[in-house]
Amino acid sequence: MLGDLGYVYAATGKQAEAIAVIKELEAKYERKEAIGQFIAAAYMGLGEKDKVFAWLEKDFEARNGKLGKSAGKFNLKLSVTTRDSRIC
Repeated sequence: MLGDLGYVYAATGKQAEAIAVIKELEAKYERKEAIGQFIAAAYMGLGEKDKVFAWLEKDFEARNGKLGKSAGKFNLKLSVTTRDSRIC
């Protein structure tokens, strides 16, 4: 998945590549070819908590229906955000 690639780029210090993936995902999101969770994953690798939550909230508001299905995948990555008050 492109979101995973963005996360890996970011987590391994390849910030420029991660940002390029994010831009590509944002364009796909506008065309309804990607979901916000993919973008959130890439931002999570960059440690951009506010943007992670913004994209997850956007998906929730859009009723994407995939938030529950991918919760396990995000549990691994959420360790970056566990100290955030927005996590219950």
